[in-house]
Amino acid sequence: MDDQLFNSICTRETLYSAWLRVKEKNTSGGIDFKTVNDYAVTVDQNLEELTRQLQSGSYIQHPYREVMIPKNETEKRRLGLLTVNDKIVQTAVTMVITPILEQGFLKVSYDYREKKGAVKAINQVRHLITNERYTWLAACDIDNFFDTIPHDALFGKLSAYLKSPSTTELIRMFVKMGRVDRHYHWKDSRKGIPQGGVVSPLLANFYLYPLDKIMVEHGYGFVRYADDCAPRTTPMVGVDAMMMMEEGPPNSVCRN
Repeated sequence: MDDQLFNSICTRETLYSAWLRVKEKNTSGGIDFKTVNDYAVTVDQNLEELTRQLQSGSYIQHPYREVMIPKNETEKRRLGLLTVNDKIVQTAVTMVITPILEQGFLKVSYDYREKKGAVKAINQVRHLITNERYTWLAACDIDNFFDTIPHDALFGKLSAYLKSPSTTELIRMFVKMGRVDRHYHWKDSRKGIPQGGVVSPLLANFYLYPLDKIMVEHGYGFVRYADDCAPRTTPMVGVDAMMMMEEGPPNSVCRN
């Protein structure tokens, strides 16, 4: 298969490095309920078989195990949990494509990125208010962002950017794979990206890059933390900005 990016994902070395990351996190298992410790018993055989499946094109991800966790007092957030095997594959893909996608990301994006995070986002808002004299602050959110990303738009952009058909198709499988709830009922995935997928945060930042670019090009003092921003919200005049920052990661700041 003459696809260098995909081939670099399918090596035993890459998959072993991905396994070490999955092992370190030691998070809940997927539909097979196998733990990291279970997987470790036969890890060499498991990785050998996983390498073979990826290289031969026979790998198929398991469905996500759907769990619902509290989002706030009235809403719940849907998570899709992966099997250990599938976490390793998604981690391997994320490891390989992150440096490629990061080259195009802008510094106004602070979540799901190495050496970024909420503290630096807050510090940047403080800088915009105290040093650059921004006085209008708009706190915005994209409602149900992860659950509503259109697949065609996402993969049209991703395919053109990666120029690796096999990698794009593998990621498409991650995104389009259905989920099974606690009653073992199957649910299709026709839009959105699964929260709980290893590669999902990277795809979210990739999808929102055009928003970052537009806001920067128009000269706004813009700070984005995941999907907590949207240009459609009316700026709130006279807000005590420091109180806003104490309530959570800031979203965007607009010049008066």
